[in-house]
Amino acid sequence: MHRLTLHLAGPVRLVDGQGAELPVKSVKARALLAVLAMSHGARCQRARLMELLWSRGRAQESLRQELRKLRMTAGADIFLGGTGWVGLDRSVVAVESASPQDGFGPAEFCDDLDTIREPEFEDWLRDCRQAMAPPGPAFRPPEPEAPPEGRAPSRPAVPVRITIGACDCAEDGQRIHAEMLLRDAAHRAAPLMHGEICESGPAAPAEGLLLGCRAAGGYGRIILQPQVVRAEDGKVVWSQFFAAPDELLAEMLADAVAATTVALVSAASKLRGAEGTGGPGRTEAAIPFADVFSFDRDRLARADAQLAVLQEGGGSGGILALRAMVRHNQLMERFVADPHECLDEADRLAHHALEQSPQDPFALSVASLTAGLVHGDEMALELAVMAKRADPDHAFVRQSLSVALSFTGHAEEAHAEANAARSNRMALLAPPLFHIRNAKSALGVGDRRAALRWGILAVQGAPSFRAAHRFVAALAYDAGEEETALRSLQALRALEPDFSLDLMAGDSYPVFTLRAAGLMAVTRSGLI
Repeated sequence: MHRLTLHLAGPVRLVDGQGAELPVKSVKARALLAVLAMSHGARCQRARLMELLWSRGRAQESLRQELRKLRMTAGADIFLGGTGWVGLDRSVVAVESASPQDGFGPAEFCDDLDTIREPEFEDWLRDCRQAMAPPGPAFRPPEPEAPPEGRAPSRPAVPVRITIGACDCAEDGQRIHAEMLLRDAAHRAAPLMHGEICESGPAAPAEGLLLGCRAAGGYGRIILQPQVVRAEDGKVVWSQFFAAPDELLAEMLADAVAATTVALVSAASKLRGAEGTGGPGRTEAAIPFADVFSFDRDRLARADAQLAVLQEGGGSGGILALRAMVRHNQLMERFVADPHECLDEADRLAHHALEQSPQDPFALSVASLTAGLVHGDEMALELAVMAKRADPDHAFVRQSLSVALSFTGHAEEAHAEANAARSNRMALLAPPLFHIRNAKSALGVGDRRAALRWGILAVQGAPSFRAAHRFVAALAYDAGEEETALRSLQALRALEPDFSLDLMAGDSYPVFTLRAAGLMAVTRSGLI
């Protein structure tokens, strides 16, 4: 019998067997309990907990202190642990997450945790609440609204300007490497953030983002420090040191380019939509990149609406490719009323993206994904190979190449590309996407335990990620972990109003990889 019950509907409460509430005073401790309770198998990587709740400061020590305090409050060891992970002992703690009705409607999930100002945790909390909310109707992109009568239309959104500044270097060789870093990062980031690359000088714009780099070296080593500066006020929004011996310079430069790309895309997202931003007559609007890979119904809808506005203003191939990616994700997550219409539109958008930007690696990689669903696996592979020729170190390129290699029977090569993509810093822009690709490629080489581990990580990063839940449900059931499988099946039933095991077993349900691997036993399990 459970000694304690953790209630997550309304405020987080830990209650003993007599119904008395135990005093969990720290909001971070309550959040820690909630995260563990909602994780698959009630287990979570310590690194993930620290990322969610202590992104700044002494994270490891803070986590250790909160665990110790919770043990003292509970009067028992309510946790399990292993190398790199901690879990909630479900034999001791029961979890109640259903929302009881009161006079004002259902209680909100963990409604006392909104004071935690950690971006990763805020995303986690929002995704959990949306996953537990009643499902809405299938999304159809909204038509752009005309401005009210008598009011002038809003100013057109213009690209975010990326100005490549001067490099602070003592030697010409260092300057060459620093400039290579900045130019490669700017050209890689621009299609992902609706960017326009400018050169520094007297006519350089006083808006957008400014790229700079310091460089030093000696004794067979080189040190680079790229930075991203907000041009309007000179605030440094990101900076990082990179150092390596001369023989590892190429690897260090590739890593620094990826990190600077992530910094640019992330900084640009904070410039979007501010009236008056960008000087007289300008409204800078960055692409909502994180929303495109959120796997959340509302965020995908928001991304599509913003991208549609940018497209009407004469958007680039990058915008069209991202709209195609939105359609692809909506299709895979079953957010659309007509899958065939959605797929046709994704293919059309990807085709137009290549017409506008035929050599853009991201546009080529998205075209590869849609081509695999419409035109066949060989064309998908050809496009993915072209994308890698254009930029061999682009994480999204290697991810799409891994997909194409999987579907053309090259399992080992697909797994190698998936590992390379996930290890690239650009994977930080959409971790669940790369985790689920690693899961599928691991399954392709017969490593089902690793596949399940990566699938669980994808779900932890995006609790409403339906494709990841399908994968985890099937693999966990195959591994004999019925509780983990049940949690994903229950999540799918909450996320998909028509979900059933019979539906999952149907030929039209999007579980191609699982079906090919013979992992459909979960559909006969009777778990739900």
